[in-house]
Amino acid sequence: MTHSERFIGLHFFNPAPLMKLIEIIPAYFTAHATTERCRQLVAALGKHDVVCQATPGFIVNRMARPYYLEGFRLLEEHVARAAQIDRALKAGGRFRMGPLELTDFIGQDINYQVSRQIWQDMQYDPRYTPGHLQRSLVDAGLLGKKNGRSYFAAEETAPPVTAASNADVETLRVYGEHPFFTLLQQRAALQWPQLRVEQRPALPGLGSAVQINDAFTVSITDGRTASQLAEQTAADAFVVDVALNYADTTYLAAAHSRHASAANKALFLRLLHTAIPQVEFIKDSPALIVARVLSSLINESVIMVESGVCSREDIDVAAVAGVNYAGGIFDWLGKLGEKNVRTTLSNLAQLLHAARYAPHYTLLHAAQPALTTTP
Repeated sequence: MTHSERFIGLHFFNPAPLMKLIEIIPAYFTAHATTERCRQLVAALGKHDVVCQATPGFIVNRMARPYYLEGFRLLEEHVARAAQIDRALKAGGRFRMGPLELTDFIGQDINYQVSRQIWQDMQYDPRYTPGHLQRSLVDAGLLGKKNGRSYFAAEETAPPVTAASNADVETLRVYGEHPFFTLLQQRAALQWPQLRVEQRPALPGLGSAVQINDAFTVSITDGRTASQLAEQTAADAFVVDVALNYADTTYLAAAHSRHASAANKALFLRLLHTAIPQVEFIKDSPALIVARVLSSLINESVIMVESGVCSREDIDVAAVAGVNYAGGIFDWLGKLGEKNVRTTLSNLAQLLHAARYAPHYTLLHAAQPALTTTP
C-alpha cells in the first residue's frame, strides 16, 4: 500500500441513515490527521463517532455481547422463562428490548454467528462462549422475525400471577441504607399506618437488609443466593433483583430460600406490591437477572478500556448511540456502586464460572465472599 497513513476503517450500523453511531478504526500506520478528518466527516453527517483499536467486534459488538450471551445462559440454566428475562431487563435495566426478543429481531443466525466469531477471535475465552440453545435454534430454522419462525412465539406475555396474603406487616427493621428499602418503608407506611419502623446499622456479612415481623429478611442480590443468606440469618430469606430506578420500576424478579414458608412468601409479595406493581419469583440463582447482566456488561467494558481498546467515554457513547441503551455503561457503574458490582461478580465467579465472571483486577478490592457463614 503506497499511502498506508491514509488507510482507516469506518463501521456504520444498519440502517445507516438512521443509526447515529460510526466506529472509527485506525490501522497501525494510520496518521492522526486521517483519524481527525474522519471524525470531522462523521460530525458533518450529524452522527457520533467512537475511536477504537482493530480488535474483534470493535466496540459495540464486543461490549454488548454479555447482553445476548447471559440472556441465553439464564434460559439454559432454567433461572427464568424467556418472557421473564426480557421483562426484568426492560423494567429494571431500562433496555428497549429484552435479549431474547432482540436476538429474534436481529436473526438468531446472525447473532449467533457474530458471537461465535468473537469467541474464536478471542482465543475461545469462556466469557464469549455461545450457548448451545441458540445454536440449536439456528439448526432448527427458528431464526425469528426474518423467517417468521420463533422459539419464543408461544411464550406467555400476560402479567405474572402472584399469591395473595391477608397478613399485615407490623414491624419493619431496616439494616443499613438502600434506596429500595427507603422506598419500601415509605410505601409500606401508607399501607399500614400502624407500622413500626426500626433503623439499625448494616449487618456484618449481610449488609443492607430489612427484616419483616421478625420472620424473614429481604436483601438486594449481591450474587449470593437466598438459601445462602437463610443459613446466615437462620430464618427465611428473600433476595430481589437490581433496578436502575426502583421508584418507577414496574416489574421485579425475586427469589426465596429453599424452605421458605408459604405464609412468608405471600407476605413478602404483599409488602413488595406496595412499591412494585409486578413481582415474580424465579429460580434462586446467583445475581438473579438484571444484576447478573449489568455486572457482566460493566466488567466487559472495564476490560476493554483497561486493555486499550477504547476510552470510557467511547464506551458510554457507543452504548447510547450504538445499541440504544438508556445510559452509559460507566454511568451504571456509578449508579450501582463499584463495591456492589465487584461483589456481585466475585460471587458469580465463585458460584458459577471463575474465568467467565472474575472481575477485572481494577475492580478487585474487598468483596463480600459468596460462602460467608457468620452473620
